[in-house]
Amino acid sequence: ERITCFIVGGEKRLCLPEILNTVLKDFSLQEINSACEKLHIYCSRCTNDQLDVLKITQVLPFNAPSCGLITQTDAERLCAILLQQRFKGHLWSNQFERLYSIKVQHKCFGKCCGLLYPTLY
Repeated sequence: ERITCFIVGGEKRLCLPEILNTVLKDFSLQEINSACEKLHIYCSRCTNDQLDVLKITQVLPFNAPSCGLITQTDAERLCAILLQQRFKGHLWSNQFERLYSIKVQHKCFGKCCGLLYPTLY
């Protein structure tokens, strides 16, 4: 997924609604807020100029009053903890654990890691 971002002070700030509606779409706001509190993640608001850009490029609807921005590193931490909690142990505690496996890691946003079981394909 491509996530819209701005460079602020040399650091990428990602559009929080896009992350919530794509990468974290299967999580409740309560789960996301709890993870943010646990990780001490603070989301800032975009400036009026940034908000205009997001509206003009149709990232946000024209009636959106504001938009949260999150640093890329905080977004990666947030996604990693939520995605790892959701899928932790799905294959570890069953008959697949004795099969030959290859460790894999996605280099995309969220950077999830896991195991590939070639004999299952």
